[in-house]
Amino acid sequence: MNRLPEAIRFVASGGVATLSHWLAMALLMAAGTSPVMATSSGAVVGALVNYLMQKAYTFRSSNSHHIELPRYVAACALLWLANQLLFMLLMRLLDLSIPSIQLLTTAVVALLSYWLYRRMVFNASR
Repeated sequence: MNRLPEAIRFVASGGVATLSHWLAMALLMAAGTSPVMATSSGAVVGALVNYLMQKAYTFRSSNSHHIELPRYVAACALLWLANQLLFMLLMRLLDLSIPSIQLLTTAVVALLSYWLYRRMVFNASR
């Protein structure tokens, strides 16, 4: 089965979610919210946009939210932990700049998130 169209939709959905995060963060900061609170709130906005887009657009799942939303939240927690652990590991093992380490970490976590979303979150037809 050719999964390229699905993978492209996954990347597009993630891009829209990231832009949503950044927009919410910018608006909150413009309103006087602290940067840390703004990015934390923006991350929640981005996660919600990502959930809705991955469900409806990327994976086209018809499962109910009460089934998939808890799975998505669990996947997000696991992905957050994976990001932290991999970033720390790569910092210790590789003599690279911080942006390079984050780029590698992001690539690995993106692949893991695609797999988790496909297998464990939005898998009604599988």
